[in-house]
Amino acid sequence: MAQEETWHKLKTATMEGLDKKAYQILTAADSKFHIDMIQPLRCGTARTFIAGEGAVLIRVSDTWLGMLEKPEKAGIIAQAIVDNGKAGDGIYCHGLTGRDEIAKSVGGIWYEKPCYIGALFSETPFEIDTDLEFRRLDHGFADFIHRHYTHAQNDMHALSYIHERLDDGMYGGFLDGKCIGFIGIHAEGAMGMLEILSPFRRRGYGRALEAYLSNILIAEGKIPYCHIICDNSASIELQKSMGFWVSDRKVWWGSLTAEVFD
Repeated sequence: MAQEETWHKLKTATMEGLDKKAYQILTAADSKFHIDMIQPLRCGTARTFIAGEGAVLIRVSDTWLGMLEKPEKAGIIAQAIVDNGKAGDGIYCHGLTGRDEIAKSVGGIWYEKPCYIGALFSETPFEIDTDLEFRRLDHGFADFIHRHYTHAQNDMHALSYIHERLDDGMYGGFLDGKCIGFIGIHAEGAMGMLEILSPFRRRGYGRALEAYLSNILIAEGKIPYCHIICDNSASIELQKSMGFWVSDRKVWWGSLTAEVFD
């Protein structure tokens, strides 16, 4: 049986109130496309603020995740964010309609490039054939990651975020004792921060690191998932070649500015 089926049959007895209602709404709407909201609810890392027909809003760490299918409910989502959020929080919405309506109501800065969702609905671990040695990274690698992680450039908060991610688990691939790449899990639960140093690219090391982390998540009873920038065709093809399902709908990211709370 596919992991998607067995995973959604797990008991939800530990979930109560709005969390359980949000889980049910998202699963009924599209359990694949909303896996990035469903998984933190199942894992107990999310707090639900809104769970109603056509509108769900949860918070994971410092990120707001929203599903909005009824534009007229954008106002209540916006108000919940203004009442409970802060400048610098991430904000993320499924679908362009939801993004536009929430953006009009909340404001903030929205990234121009949306993402697809990739998820692995299989309980079978990868067989990894590589000359890499895998190790969990400690905080001694924070500066190394900061120097080489593409999305850390020009981000004053990146180093503190990297330390936070190291606490939760980042993994490196080593050749002859030298770290040549790394991968981690973002605060909201998506796999990411995958980087291979330029001299070692196109050797299958990115695939090997992703397979290694996927195996860890599968062993924990979780579904490995990630967000893929829509114009990153190489990453899309990598996910598909590894057996990941890739959405044909988009998700949109932004961040809240101080003006939102004025």
